Amino acid sequence: MPSVPQKNTTGTGPAWSEGDTAYDPGTLRVGVVQQIDCLNGRPHQVWLRPAMGGREWTAFAWELQAPPTKQSATGGHRDHRGQAQGS
Repeated sequence: MPSVPQKNTTGTGPAWSEGDTAYDPGTLRVGVVQQIDCLNGRPHQVWLRPAMGGREWTAFAWELQAPPTKQSATGGHRDHRGQAQGS
């Protein structure tokens, strides 16, 4: 089982590696890390692709999160930003 990156608490982003699965809250999508571009020795921009194929997109490394679990991904109503409603 691959390790799950921890939540970003340092402002520099978790230690993402190519092949990791990551959740991009900016697009509300889960993707597989394809490439990591660094700026000043720190992860900056990450290229992702959907797990089942499709168009790649980019995200800032520090915004990515561990993907939601199946239970949290299917439970509750969410607004357009993916935030839980009614709690």
